[in-house]
Amino acid sequence: MRDTGPGITQTVLRNLFIPFFTTKERGTGLGLAISQSIVQNVGGTIHVQTQSGSGTTFTIVLPVATDALITPASGTHAATVA
Repeated sequence: MRDTGPGITQTVLRNLFIPFFTTKERGTGLGLAISQSIVQNVGGTIHVQTQSGSGTTFTIVLPVATDALITPASGTHAATVA
């Protein structure tokens, strides 16, 4: 995901994935912490690139389950990855 906003300050960036940290008046600070936990639990990573005045890019990298694509379990259909 990419935006064209003001970017993220270094102070906020250091705390971005800490539970209950928020810059919003009505935020819970759980969204990115939960997202990171889910992604890490499946062996993935979240990368953040930000530049002041130019916006921020979040990249989520997930592992590929090639075994499931090659030998589907009984009663299931193989998925096609493009």
